[in-house]
Amino acid sequence: MTLKQVRHDGIINTLYNHNTEVVIKTQHQTNNINNMKRKLNWMTILFLGLLFLFFIFYIFPSYQSKLNDIASKKVQVLDTRFSYTKNEVLQLFKDLKIEGKEKVKFISGVVDMIYPLIYGILLFLLMSKVTSYFSNKKLKIICLLPLIGMLFDYVENFSVLNMLNSYPNISETQVFISSSATSLKWLFLYTSTLLILVLTVIKLFKTFLKKIKIN
Repeated sequence: MTLKQVRHDGIINTLYNHNTEVVIKTQHQTNNINNMKRKLNWMTILFLGLLFLFFIFYIFPSYQSKLNDIASKKVQVLDTRFSYTKNEVLQLFKDLKIEGKEKVKFISGVVDMIYPLIYGILLFLLMSKVTSYFSNKKLKIICLLPLIGMLFDYVENFSVLNMLNSYPNISETQVFISSSATSLKWLFLYTSTLLILVLTVIKLFKTFLKKIKIN
């Protein structure tokens, strides 16, 4: 082997080793970034989950109790129903009196403007996480379902505010728009929750079958 050949082989080996190190470092950095993204994703889900529970078990029950006291009986606010009629809306607003309607305005105009963002993003992240376990990329489209439900929640909120401002001259059209938004909100949110549960069960079942085959 000549001196030139030795030098040539040495240069090639040096370049090869250098490139290998670069590839390993790049892969390591990519893995670190992916791990950080996963941790951040789960931390966000945990934070939103805690906020969701805070609204469900403290904020809303607190306002519900105040509305019950004002009406001197148990009342069901519109956004917790699946649908409602004009007569039901008029009766509810009558039972709530002025003080109760003002509280509903605050709930619909402030509290329930924050809440949809919490559950909408939470369900979106959970659905994104669950669908990532499956090879069918078309499943990603269902991640939009909770966001659509969230949008209908906002339509409902503005509709309720509109009816409160129009009371007692509420039209059938106002009630139809509000009730339809409420029904569609629940439809999309129930569907989203059900899909998350079903896909999670399927994933766990597939994992269980793989473990059985390995053993």
